[in-house]
Amino acid sequence: MPRTADALWNELSVQLTPLSAVALDCVGITFMDSIGLQTVMRAHRHTAEQQAFFALIGFNAYVDRVLELTGMTEVVARFADVRMSARPPSARAYAPCRCSSSTLF
Repeated sequence: MPRTADALWNELSVQLTPLSAVALDCVGITFMDSIGLQTVMRAHRHTAEQQAFFALIGFNAYVDRVLELTGMTEVVARFADVRMSARPPSARAYAPCRCSSSTLF
């Protein structure tokens, strides 16, 4: 499981392929700083380039606070759980990316 933003990006970048759908589980995160936000935004931008779907799953006070402070709550798709998320078009399947580490930096 990724423990740093670089490790998370390495895992996400492999999964964010054209027309893919990746859900990042945020439940276990207890700290997120600007580097963690940068990684989430990098994944978001990469998703647009790949015509893919990227969402944060599991509302989390730490992640939500960073997104709110930076005005990103309307930019990054967020859902309570995978079942609540909107299904992407066609036969895309979610590739869950669990971040079990307590920090994302």
